[in-house]
Amino acid sequence: MELNKITEECYFFHSPVNVGYIRKGSTGILIDAGLDSSASKKVIRQLDERNWPLTHLLITHAHADHFGGAYKILTKRKIITLAPEVEADVLRYPKWEPIYLFQGNEPHESLRNKFIEGQAVQVDEYCHEGPIELGEISIECVSLPGHAENQMGVIYEGILFAADAYMSIETLNKHRIPYLVDLGRTLDSLKKMLELPVRGAVPGHGIFEESFKETIQDNIQFHEDILSRIANILKDESNGLSHEQMIQKVCQEWNIELKALPQWALYRTAITSYLHYLAQTGRVNMFIKQNMLWFIHK
Repeated sequence: MELNKITEECYFFHSPVNVGYIRKGSTGILIDAGLDSSASKKVIRQLDERNWPLTHLLITHAHADHFGGAYKILTKRKIITLAPEVEADVLRYPKWEPIYLFQGNEPHESLRNKFIEGQAVQVDEYCHEGPIELGEISIECVSLPGHAENQMGVIYEGILFAADAYMSIETLNKHRIPYLVDLGRTLDSLKKMLELPVRGAVPGHGIFEESFKETIQDNIQFHEDILSRIANILKDESNGLSHEQMIQKVCQEWNIELKALPQWALYRTAITSYLHYLAQTGRVNMFIKQNMLWFIHK
């Protein structure tokens, strides 16, 4: 976990899941906490080596890879923890994540692992869109939902900590179909970031970029390409396809082999987001037939 300097007061710990850090005077803010205690211990150690403060932890959204290390931090430090509303509910009761991934049912034990269900986190305060004072630091929170229900980005000194509102192209290509819960709001958040008066951004997965808006345009195109390919699958099926058939067809189209229940749950959620968006925008019909959910191209 490598500490990277952006400005005198703005940093990020680079790893598969980035952790942001802002410091000024006696105030130090972490933005997210990494996947697990191993990640957060590395962060704390590097801060301690520099004698840098740690007074606040802001968790952008309640996915375990971004908050799994928080529990360890809170056992080591007495700090104030903030999170957006709704996301805070999951942080306090992380079982909600495997529950909704398993369609509201009691989750199978394979879904209750550190990659999906982190340890519970005490949330002291909510963060809402707009300016917020944390000790000696004034940040701006910006609502960036879509990847998660109420994901929040953070702006400081013209630097955007974007969480998973956008991703590096390498990350998108790795997953092929990125996880999201609402494609419409994902696209809205991407377009919103194009209009932000900032001079650089740190994604949750990737590297700091001054020219990040090019990457955001690439993200938008990536989603549009997925939409077109899914729509084309349905165009070739005059009678439509059931939901489960669509999951199967899309995975075959992208050469994705689902080998375990957690992987199935994540891809099923993402693919459903694209299908739902096609229905919302009038390109396909969504209906019930033979006691199953079906989709057909208009």
